[in-house]
Amino acid sequence: MDEDGSNQRRLTYTVGDDRRSTLPHWSPDRLKIAFSTGPYRHMEMHIMDRDGSNVRRIWKAEGTQSEAWGPQWSPDGRRLAFVSNSGGNNDIYVMDSAGSNVSRLTLTEGSDKGSEDPTWSPDGERIAFNSNRDGIWEIYVMRSDGSDLQQLTYTLGESPGAGKPAWSPDGKSILFPSMRSSNSANWYDAVDIYVIDADGSDLQRLTHSGDNGSPVWSPDGKRIAFSSHRSGTRRYGGTIARSIL
Repeated sequence: MDEDGSNQRRLTYTVGDDRRSTLPHWSPDRLKIAFSTGPYRHMEMHIMDRDGSNVRRIWKAEGTQSEAWGPQWSPDGRRLAFVSNSGGNNDIYVMDSAGSNVSRLTLTEGSDKGSEDPTWSPDGERIAFNSNRDGIWEIYVMRSDGSDLQQLTYTLGESPGAGKPAWSPDGKSILFPSMRSSNSANWYDAVDIYVIDADGSDLQRLTHSGDNGSPVWSPDGKRIAFSSHRSGTRRYGGTIARSIL
């Protein structure tokens, strides 16, 4: 749709029970869209032109429990980072945008453990993601080849930890939602927005109302949009609020 909400048009036509098309991501040149599609536990990844034409599969699910989702374009448009459980746990992979040269970047061990939500740094050199490899979801950063892994957040107490990270346009800071200041068992009542330097220093809490999520930067890095329950509406039907760094 257009930025004012007008001119909405449907791009995908998913057929079959328990099937969906989700998690779209624009290519840097805005000519293509990568997305996940398929039934539950058997999601595959496709690319289409921005008008919905020329759909092609770039990841095929093998077996009954193998899937991949959440494709994220590198800033130069040549690669995609994504999540797959084909190795046993949810882990981060990269491949060429045509679907070739697949490489696994993380190796998360243990039951019910995984790594999620890969996000490229603006220069394409690093990938931020969250992982519960040590029992609590924390933010990690690694180089785009999987080397030089660094844990950025350290959550204390019974909190589930940190949510999906978002790089600032200048690559110096990372936003994320977290329950780190609360031991509430209800995630939606206690989530606030935080920002941390990309080296793990200078952690700041930006909201103090609870039930905030999905933070994204403005292109100039001066503002942040996020969803919130503060108005009384439900989280996923909430309002867009603004926070000034």
